[in-house]
Amino acid sequence: MQDRSPKVHPFRERDASSPRWQASGHRQTTGLLPVEVIAVVSLLLLVVMPLVFSVRIYFPDEHALVFAAYHYLGPLLPAILLPAVVWVYRVARGRQGPVNHNIRAARTAIAFSATVFVHFNLKLWAQLINPTSYDSTYQHFDHQIASIATILEWLGDVFRAFLAYFPHAYHEVFISMFFISFLVHSWRRDSRVFDHLSASVSLVLLLGGLSYAIAPAIGPFIHEVGGNAVTTAIQTDMLEFHQSFITSGGAQYEPRFFVASLAAMPSLHFAHALTFGYFAFRYTRLLGWIYVLPITYIACDAVSSKWHYLVDLPAGVVVAAISIALASRLASLQPERPPSGCAG
Repeated sequence: MQDRSPKVHPFRERDASSPRWQASGHRQTTGLLPVEVIAVVSLLLLVVMPLVFSVRIYFPDEHALVFAAYHYLGPLLPAILLPAVVWVYRVARGRQGPVNHNIRAARTAIAFSATVFVHFNLKLWAQLINPTSYDSTYQHFDHQIASIATILEWLGDVFRAFLAYFPHAYHEVFISMFFISFLVHSWRRDSRVFDHLSASVSLVLLLGGLSYAIAPAIGPFIHEVGGNAVTTAIQTDMLEFHQSFITSGGAQYEPRFFVASLAAMPSLHFAHALTFGYFAFRYTRLLGWIYVLPITYIACDAVSSKWHYLVDLPAGVVVAAISIALASRLASLQPERPPSGCAG
């Protein structure tokens, strides 16, 4: 007998209602979003690690706080504010919709903030926990595959020529992907897609922060100067703080460097870019193809500007893959709730 059951496009399967996405009753009783579960784990680590290792919790000054808010929390604002504007508009027209999505977005922002705070402490702690430096090992590996590194450096120089008036493009392109991805996926019919994305990004920060201490490295700029003069000046400033911070056992701490500690392995810029690319290709194919260019740029500039060794990139791939897989498990436990922008 011919199978007449409806076919579901494999690329869209997770975006549609599916029994595999239904959460069982006892799993819903916690009421925690995936990103909140990760935040709880992050905060537990923040308490436990100073008890296990000789480290203390560090806090940012107002400048570092503004930087972190812009780079990590700013991208969530459109996902919070635009649905709220739609809700107000509908209320004004007598079509009041649910506010669940707005509340969920705000909860996501709060939980994500906690994970960001823990991430930067983990980054500061990395070489205090494991003082062994692997910079020479990674530099030697780069020399063994010099042909690949040369290609990436050449492509990085080509990108830089086109972006001559944007000396901070490496970070600006990265943040743009944050903004676009959070905004696009916050308006999907099934809010679990946004839950999956926000949890994946949080896990990249948490797992990446922990992995900094496995085989620490500062970055190839300590061996050779990159092609971006502005970046080189920033690296010099960061290195001066890093050396005094590490040699003092963490005592010589400047709050303005809370978000500017050095840790090359793995590349979390690349891990995040790949995460955004994964969600774009899975749910918005056109955006995925658009993202190919910025992902390529981030990989090339990471090497040509001497932020990262070549081996840091595949390590970033591993962090991204594990984060997406774990976040998928957490998101699959959430019941489907349509965003307010799509509700009647």
